[in-house]
Amino acid sequence: MLKAAILTSALSVTQIGLFGDHNTYSLYRTDPMNPEIRIHVATFDSKDGEEVNKMNCMIAAEVIAKQPGQAARHWCEKGRHHK
Repeated sequence: MLKAAILTSALSVTQIGLFGDHNTYSLYRTDPMNPEIRIHVATFDSKDGEEVNKMNCMIAAEVIAKQPGQAARHWCEKGRHHK
């Protein structure tokens, strides 16, 4: 039982290393009243890899941009949300 717990922990740490921030994309938007403000909308961190995360983020940004009355600008940045 202890061996299984250690193996599970080791796999979790390995997955963090494999699928961590370097494969992650975050979606941000401006505040229409203050374009200098950067607001976090979503984070894409699928274990399917960087290209899938990037593509999903870009699709989300495009879909939102096409909504009627959308005044905010949306964009993707590589990595997890940071201020």
